Amino acid sequence: MKLLVLVLSFLFVCSAHAGKYDKNVKECLKHWGKTPFNKKNPIYRTVSTSVNVFGAGKDIVEDKKTSGPELVLIKPSVNVLGKTKMKLLNPNGWYCMKSNTNVLGKAVIELHCKAKMAVASTGATVLGGDDGEDSGQQGTTVLGKTKIKRIGCKK
Repeated sequence: MKLLVLVLSFLFVCSAHAGKYDKNVKECLKHWGKTPFNKKNPIYRTVSTSVNVFGAGKDIVEDKKTSGPELVLIKPSVNVLGKTKMKLLNPNGWYCMKSNTNVLGKAVIELHCKAKMAVASTGATVLGGDDGEDSGQQGTTVLGKTKIKRIGCKK
């Protein structure tokens, strides 16, 4: 019950700060350094929040391909006691995650080989694991595992 209250409190705090996404996008742009986007007034698209509690919820499937670079903000993702998957498959995608929280579960992020990804918030791993070439940028993991898997790479 306490865990459910914690998750709902987190979601409330995230929704209360919904007007600050521009700040998060700008933070991701700082992480990347040189980008094809206007740093002062970036144009971006958003992807809805993903919540998975006790295995109930939906995965994020972001497979829209664009002919040029596209900046995409992924709203907060929360996984508690379940397994969640994010498919970020646009080779021209620059994916900016507001935050990714994984508690007592497993999160797999399938990222196109040519796509870019950054997390706007700082994260931490507590008694868990982060795998992938971008380890340390996935968000917060507590007693769980977050893995980034590159998709579509030519060998």
